[in-house]
Amino acid sequence: FRTLKSPQTFFLPADDDGEDDAMDAESSNNNNNPNQSSKTILHNSKTSNKLLAITPHLSGHVVGGCYWVLKQLSDDTEIILAPTYHHAKEKHLAGSSLHKFGLNADALLTMPGGARGLLGKLYKPPTPKDKIALKGIIKYKGNRPVLAPPLGNRSEAELIESIMAALRRDGNVLLPTDASGRVLELLLVLDRHWERQRLGGAYNLCWVGPMCLNTLEFARSQLEWMAAPLGAQFDSQRGHPFALKSVKICSSIGELEGVIERSNGNPTCVLASGASMDHGPARDLLVRWGNNPDNLIMITDSTRCVPRGDVWFKRHGSRGAAGIGGSDKQSAAKENESGLIVGNKPILTTATSVVEETTETTTEETDGSALMALQSSDVSAYTTSSQLLYAWCTAKAANQEMADEVAVDVHVPHRAPLAGEELRAFLAGEEEERRRLRVEEERKAMMKEIELAR
Repeated sequence: FRTLKSPQTFFLPADDDGEDDAMDAESSNNNNNPNQSSKTILHNSKTSNKLLAITPHLSGHVVGGCYWVLKQLSDDTEIILAPTYHHAKEKHLAGSSLHKFGLNADALLTMPGGARGLLGKLYKPPTPKDKIALKGIIKYKGNRPVLAPPLGNRSEAELIESIMAALRRDGNVLLPTDASGRVLELLLVLDRHWERQRLGGAYNLCWVGPMCLNTLEFARSQLEWMAAPLGAQFDSQRGHPFALKSVKICSSIGELEGVIERSNGNPTCVLASGASMDHGPARDLLVRWGNNPDNLIMITDSTRCVPRGDVWFKRHGSRGAAGIGGSDKQSAAKENESGLIVGNKPILTTATSVVEETTETTTEETDGSALMALQSSDVSAYTTSSQLLYAWCTAKAANQEMADEVAVDVHVPHRAPLAGEELRAFLAGEEEERRRLRVEEERKAMMKEIELAR
């Protein structure tokens, strides 16, 4: 495997003698004009025996994201492979250059952007086929979409307005995020708002996750691949853009509780790892904060609202003989892996709050919220974030507001205390370890006495 930096070009087939086949795309062009399309044939003495040129270019969306330009050198056929890209300029990324290098491509392989599934249907004008398939699910008014398409220049302002509204009513805000991708953009947006409005004394802004410090250290060393204003800020000695002075970084929920306690219980906005809310700090905070109507949960990435999949059910042993909700439900989930299901069967279970690995229905109190265990056949085929988003979509499809109470299932792992043979084996191991430590201490004491005697 080779590591390429945009816009280096790698030529195939590679030389057997280990000669480096990568070069800068600009230097390989005959006229060395960076503004010219990459349609220029790459021919020189080094590439005369090559068949294919591969060049990565920055695609935006996440740090390190790229799209690929594949060029057949024999006839200059050019294909662009762009699975994910984002044209807009953001706080930490400059946006994709696809509009520059993809003008004269012979083929573009990509996937449609924007929301999919039921969420995407709310923002698109209905087709005759949609009106028939979604009858009884979405109430269309003529040929207009149910919701107005979101404006890019308003999304940041609407995000901040929603967060501040919840904090001002003494509620907490949970933003489930990925561990190292789009969370960087959210951090810059919220940190700058906290700095400008000087909100640190009234509201906490926290980032919770086991890899937060590692992600931040990585981001600080990758400014060359981010937006030019961030590099200019660093070069002009105005401080590092990822100093994040208003963000309190916590590696665990325990550290977050300490931050809230030291601030005398100030309302807190938390970016928590675990975008699907099936794992990580985001799941734990959902269980703790989900029973308070003043709190707010904002789903930051609808692409994480997907089916749980066979891997999840095999890992947790929750699939019954009849499947999860039946074979029809599981097959529908597989057909809609990239978005929410758009069928006549709801993906929400009727009375679920927490999933435990048990076959008996029990109820317990945890931080003031009632948790109800489920049988394996009652577990939803979709992640927790999918269930919440689907509840919001169905309410909007009916021209209503989302219900005050929404039942979802959350996987909360519980381990039973050691008992029987396992407990005896554990105690025997502990006793053996204590004997070993005593012997080691006696040996050190004896060696010390011998040394003193000399």
